Amino acid sequence: MTADVPNAFIQANMPKIKRGENRVMMKITGVLVDMLVQLVSEVYGPCVVFENGKKTLYVEVLRAIYGLLQAALLWYNKFREDLEGQGFKFNPYDPCVANRVVKSAQHMVVFHVDDLKSSLEDPKVSDDFAKWLEQTYGKQGKVKINRGKVHEYLSMKLDLSVRGKLKVDMHDYVKKMLESFPITLGKIDVALTPASADLFGQKGTTARKLDKGRLKPFTQQLHKVCS
Repeated sequence: MTADVPNAFIQANMPKIKRGENRVMMKITGVLVDMLVQLVSEVYGPCVVFENGKKTLYVEVLRAIYGLLQAALLWYNKFREDLEGQGFKFNPYDPCVANRVVKSAQHMVVFHVDDLKSSLEDPKVSDDFAKWLEQTYGKQGKVKINRGKVHEYLSMKLDLSVRGKLKVDMHDYVKKMLESFPITLGKIDVALTPASADLFGQKGTTARKLDKGRLKPFTQQLHKVCS
């Protein structure tokens, strides 16, 4: 199952301001001032001031909004706390991977900002998790849920139609990117790799290979690290 949480950032509250700390303020000008006054005149009307003849509002930011440096972190902290409340434990090496055990089976969630992928065996657990996502984050718009063997996730098409295999396809994403590019690209010289020719070889004539006595423990240790 993959899911997309709508309007994720504004679902996270700004941290409570302690006495003496600076508040995050936003300056609003132009037609948006008139729109806010029309929507809630009793709140915004008395606060309108004129600067150089233009209507202006100064408001305190209470929710994490796009553009704030800390917005993504505020959303992450909220999402992590919510998942931990459902019994998930986060991977100490990757803070965007969480696992829990449900009915003696592993339930893994990986996510990037507000896009998540949920992997588990029991479809009933997926049903319950989807309901929890909607109840928790569906107030700002419906949570987009996709179930099945083919998923669009982070511009990748993940195809699990063949048992035991995963096919990753990004052709559509690259095609849309090229079509929307403002410049028409001509013939391009394609390089197999930007690396220099000696990247994976010995540089210079003074380098010597390890002798057999030192090669074996080195390769054994390398195998342990890679595995």
